[in-house]
Amino acid sequence: MTTVIARAAMAAALLLLATGLGCQPATCGLSGGTWTECGSGCGPLLCGETHDPNGDCPDVCTPQCECPPAAPYWDDARGCLSDVECGEA
Repeated sequence: MTTVIARAAMAAALLLLATGLGCQPATCGLSGGTWTECGSGCGPLLCGETHDPNGDCPDVCTPQCECPPAAPYWDDARGCLSDVECGEA
């Protein structure tokens, strides 16, 4: 029961985070990403973060930009960024 409550709280927090990041369809498309209304509950990666492929993501749809492998990081001002571009922030 505690795990279910924790996951629900995490999903709600991530939804607010994604909304607050300014993940907008236009910025997403202009930077090479694909906008989705039902993305991973883990939300977009930010500069400096890593993705744990074995990690648990909440089972919720999160509106967000899905960035391409060559530019996997999201920045609300610049869109999808590569490792190099993240270092230039």
